[in-house]
Amino acid sequence: MCGITGIVDFSQASLSREQLTAMTRSLRHRGPDGEGVWLAGPVGLGHTRLAVIDLSPSGQQPMVSEDGRVVLVYNGELYNFRTLREELIHLGAPFRGHSDTEVVLNAYLQWGTDAFARFNGMFALAIWDGHQDRLLLVRDPYGIKPLYHHRTPSGRLLFGSEIKALLCDPNLPRRMDPAALHETLWFGMSLGERTSFAGIHKLLPGHLLCHDRSGSRISRFAPPQPVPGVSDDPNQAAQGVLERLSGAVERHLVSDVPVGIFLSGGIDSSAITALAARSHGPGLTTFCVGFDFAGESEERPLAKKVARQFGTDHHELFVEGGAMPGVIEKLVQCHDAPFADPANIPLYLLCEALPDRIKVVLQGDGGDELFGGYRHHRLLALSALWQTIARGINRLPEGISGGGRFFRRLKRFGKLYGESDPGVRSGLLLASAKVDHTPARLLERGLREVVEQSDPFHRFREIHPPLAHLPPVERQLYSDIETLLCDRFLEKVDKATMAHGIEARVPFLDQELGKYALGLPGRFKARPRGGKWILKKALQGIVPDEILHGAKKGFHVPISSWLAGPLSEWLTDTLLTHSKPGGMLDREEVERTLTEHRSGHRDHGVLLWKGLQLALWMDHYRPVPPG
Repeated sequence: MCGITGIVDFSQASLSREQLTAMTRSLRHRGPDGEGVWLAGPVGLGHTRLAVIDLSPSGQQPMVSEDGRVVLVYNGELYNFRTLREELIHLGAPFRGHSDTEVVLNAYLQWGTDAFARFNGMFALAIWDGHQDRLLLVRDPYGIKPLYHHRTPSGRLLFGSEIKALLCDPNLPRRMDPAALHETLWFGMSLGERTSFAGIHKLLPGHLLCHDRSGSRISRFAPPQPVPGVSDDPNQAAQGVLERLSGAVERHLVSDVPVGIFLSGGIDSSAITALAARSHGPGLTTFCVGFDFAGESEERPLAKKVARQFGTDHHELFVEGGAMPGVIEKLVQCHDAPFADPANIPLYLLCEALPDRIKVVLQGDGGDELFGGYRHHRLLALSALWQTIARGINRLPEGISGGGRFFRRLKRFGKLYGESDPGVRSGLLLASAKVDHTPARLLERGLREVVEQSDPFHRFREIHPPLAHLPPVERQLYSDIETLLCDRFLEKVDKATMAHGIEARVPFLDQELGKYALGLPGRFKARPRGGKWILKKALQGIVPDEILHGAKKGFHVPISSWLAGPLSEWLTDTLLTHSKPGGMLDREEVERTLTEHRSGHRDHGVLLWKGLQLALWMDHYRPVPPG
């Protein structure tokens, strides 16, 4: 796993090596094992290396073709690289080493842009093709690995694995994107192509950007939207899931350095551990973490049972959250943006506590999105019933439903399931239970008016039209994969692990498994009484029943109690600093929200957490407000 960055400027005969080196070194945490830059005329590419496959110098980057005309920088892992390598050797491709990077380069030389759809893995890559005088940027179909880009009006293109690399260009304006800010206040992060900086964009999953002298063009080269249906019966489907998940885990274990597993005691990580123990044999290393703030979501007892059953070399780490303000500030710098999923805190601390010898870990992200593991998936299994009830709720007189917590929740339920626009309903499923319906109210009035001109549900409205033919559960799974999974969970995993130079692999997002799982009908996944029905059936007799059929217990970070207790003074000082005249927050609204939260009258923890993330980001990056 690595960091990549670069510049293309056709108006320049040569580029600044000093700037390219600075951009590359800003990503050193992603690749502490090596660093390289390549410059030729209007193009410069930079790379920092985390050596995992082929530790020899033959795996170093930037990697240049034999004729010197094609150059690659690549961040990721191809899990089918051995199969592709054999095919390419048969076709006459030359190989100097055994890295998957060389497979990527030779695959492009052999098949051109058609090569990318053949890749099974996680990747973000850049290829300078001197034969066609163009740069290609490519991101894997699920968006496991990030890639950001910025194009100036003059046609200069910058890109990087993290926004901080682009910000090394002193001429890049640091303007706040008001639409991204509106999304962040609703969902905790920006969605789709947007970032918190106007003009800096994310390349969407499964997309390719081609940049040449005529400009930039973006196209999609891979699913997940939508795949052909699978007609297998339940028994065949369970066997199909098990075979593909087993193959995925085996492929994800391939490494020239030690591999560990983050074992939480939930279904997904327990399945990975069980199947890895089958193929890896003795000596498999698992890690579980306990925190002094874990409370009822303590994971270690169940994880210990799983580790004992499968004979892993199990390690329990215990982390105290005493210096939490410092950790929170570091995470703002990791993400380069306000990012309000506090689950990045325990993941960051776990990675910080790992032994130095561990460079690669497997974990269970993606299982919920592929197999219907969330509560809203189960509710959508009876969507017709809930919509009928919602219409009745929405006909209640406003005075009846206007008072008390119960009636507020009832009204939210009615708004959610009575919503006719499937895109908005999809967004509300991820936000309505967690935010006030005027989440921009903390902002200063002028800024709030600018922000609220944008549609926070734009990304969901964009995703849903091609899914209109699908039943509600399948439609929501695709939507979750392109928003919740990509913009929240995979963003969290990448930034929190790569901050410590650790490669996180996610076997559930293996291409073979994903295509099969997405083709299964929704009734095989989410049912009113529970989710992951077909996955549980596949794992019966492999994963302990206590885990398969126990209540889903996600890890809970107690932000509401922190912000009312040990972090209250720091929170207050930070928010009020930005509430002074000329600041970006509304002082009266901030003080009222803080008072209600501290007194216990209302739980504003989620909204205040977003306000804190925004304030810390503004302190560190000093963005220019919109207006």
